[in-house]
Amino acid sequence: TYFLTCLRPAPLTVGLVYGPPPQFTAPGLDWCIASARHPLMDTPNHCSLVEVESALPDRTDHQALDRARFDLPAGGPVLLSAGRSEKFQDAGFWEWIRKALDSHPAANFVAVGILEEQIPFLAGRLPPGVRSRVRFLKWESNYLKILAMADIVIDTFPSGGGFVLMDAMALGIPVVSFGNDYMKRFDQTDWSVGVEIISIPELIIERGNRDAFQLLVSRLIGDPAYRRRTGEECRERIFQDRGHPERMVKRYENVYRKILEEKTGKNNVNSNHNDMPSRSHRFFSGLRSNLVPRMIRNFPSSYSLLHKSWRYLARVKR
Repeated sequence: TYFLTCLRPAPLTVGLVYGPPPQFTAPGLDWCIASARHPLMDTPNHCSLVEVESALPDRTDHQALDRARFDLPAGGPVLLSAGRSEKFQDAGFWEWIRKALDSHPAANFVAVGILEEQIPFLAGRLPPGVRSRVRFLKWESNYLKILAMADIVIDTFPSGGGFVLMDAMALGIPVVSFGNDYMKRFDQTDWSVGVEIISIPELIIERGNRDAFQLLVSRLIGDPAYRRRTGEECRERIFQDRGHPERMVKRYENVYRKILEEKTGKNNVNSNHNDMPSRSHRFFSGLRSNLVPRMIRNFPSSYSLLHKSWRYLARVKR
């Protein structure tokens, strides 16, 4: 990113922040567009937030596969998590799953995107009565039909998912996710964007709160009416908030247009300014872009305090 930015390949250069800022941004960019709030906060440029929207799946087009294919009982509730193998490497997450299955003997857990041998520490951690109710599946082209088997989808932890949550919600499946600590520096292996996707507070667990997790999962397992209600609410919310990709494209275009107008000195009174950051955000972003590098070079010990102060101001101004 730094090399391409230095080449100035175009009159206007905009970075798309879809991951760790050091990987997706460079200080010389004219602007950045982030898909989530946490990487936006750590981007060393002026940056706009444009949330991801997608052509979401419809349940009628993705009927669940027969559970018998995976040796799952027809009547027992199925909990499911999906993601890259790296997202299943936390021992604490598996302890939460073990306890949930131990408390509900009829429940089963399906991990999609991981094989058991890819989790070396798992051997011996799951008692035989629990291990017999856990399935490990590779990614398949019919992933949505596998996802549709679930009664409850549990976000991976501490590195949460994105599109998996959106797909599950679109299929009418209640999703359990976790809060995110925006006061920490962005870490791709320790953050949850689910809090921004789901927007249903009762389905968001305080980060690290094991007891709250067990209470919510137990209620979803034991109360089919609550499960149906939250699943339907998930479906309505995700189609309303994230189901219009053409709206996302228009927001991108509005940002590009405004940046180009500012750079060329033109001003289009019909431009939509809703997707542009506030004046205060631009001030604080500029402060970080120019002051922080000098602080790091000359006063390394002061950077931590400045970083925390920035996060506090960024949250207060909202």
